[in-house]
Amino acid sequence: MNKETIKSKIEPSNTSWHFTPLDTALVDMVNSGSWLYDSYLDIDNLKESLSAVLDNYPVFAGRMTSKDSISTNNAGVYFEVAQQMQYSCKDLAATLFLPDLFKAKFDIKAFKKGNFPVMIVKVTQVSDGTLLNIAVNHVCADGASLYRFVSDWSKIYNGQEISPVVFNQELFPKPQHNLKELMEILTQKKWYKVGFKDLFLMLKDQIQSKKIVASPFFVHYTLLDDLRKKYSIDEHVGKHALLCAYLGDLLFNKDIPENSRCSVVSVVNLRGRAIYPEGFVGNAVANISTENIDVNAEIDKTAEQINSNLRQKLEKQQLTDFFRLYTEAMTLKAPLLPFNLNGTYGKRTCLMVNDFTGFGVYDICFGENSPVMAYPNDLPDKIKMWSGNKQENGFYILLRGNLAKVFKKLYLKKN
Repeated sequence: MNKETIKSKIEPSNTSWHFTPLDTALVDMVNSGSWLYDSYLDIDNLKESLSAVLDNYPVFAGRMTSKDSISTNNAGVYFEVAQQMQYSCKDLAATLFLPDLFKAKFDIKAFKKGNFPVMIVKVTQVSDGTLLNIAVNHVCADGASLYRFVSDWSKIYNGQEISPVVFNQELFPKPQHNLKELMEILTQKKWYKVGFKDLFLMLKDQIQSKKIVASPFFVHYTLLDDLRKKYSIDEHVGKHALLCAYLGDLLFNKDIPENSRCSVVSVVNLRGRAIYPEGFVGNAVANISTENIDVNAEIDKTAEQINSNLRQKLEKQQLTDFFRLYTEAMTLKAPLLPFNLNGTYGKRTCLMVNDFTGFGVYDICFGENSPVMAYPNDLPDKIKMWSGNKQENGFYILLRGNLAKVFKKLYLKKN
């Protein structure tokens, strides 16, 4: 095994990239991605193209030099090469959960002290292919940013041009109210108050989640076609809304009081929708909630409600207004959320879904071959949707904590 530091060939600007309140909430998380190729990638080309792509991503080659910023000092990215010849591509493609020995080890404590890179890369050669693992601190990269970076890296590796990216923290909205004014506005909008009980239940669930190994559940896309036919659901109802309605049909607690405010929360990528341009790199997401769902309604009614409600809330001006309040609540530390935190832990009245099936993770090609497998990140989403490879023609549902046990019981019973 050998490790070296890869730097951009451009002189460092030594400017500071400052954290937004959203970034600060994510500094203890590591965003990672892994891709398996059934061929040996050119290590020298990987290093050269990594150096070239860092020209466009200076923050990723920097270091955290204060509690709220990263210096673009071009200190570089760790690049590690290892061999595990006892494994084959067939072995690794048999699971969505990689053994730890294939993952780059990210030291969060050292990162916070400025003694560890923002990003690290590990390339592992197996008996008949290559496993590529990338880990970057979530403080400066959400999923869209990571996949954009790896896609750009692969294009440069293949001798192609890439589009400009945007690092601009000034796009994050500044507060327009004081805390008292904001509390009044959010209370009128019926945002949920977060108390010590909610935080205790969240912590308890996180501890329990670590003891539960969630099996991924594969769902063929023909299931969605069957649902559309069975319930006469038009194509104007999107795939995401239909998936959420299907999950709700299985997971919502059917024994709750009749007037309970049940909801589905979608983690929405804001690029190209409001405030942020398509090429923005950083954290640009918001949790958009569809409220007042009838847990006893048929799937078609729920899918239509989620679809129409999301489309309405994603209209540019409404989304912009919502995101300003959303970010004000973070900045001013208002103890209110646009969804029921308590309902995501135990009561099952609020389902939070992070849908990654829209990202082209299987289009990232180093050389001529598409990846055999693209592995999901390790972030603690309650419900995660992840695309299967092109031969599988379906997607995986990954759940954490008690939801995994509940889903397994109800899914197997229904199927």
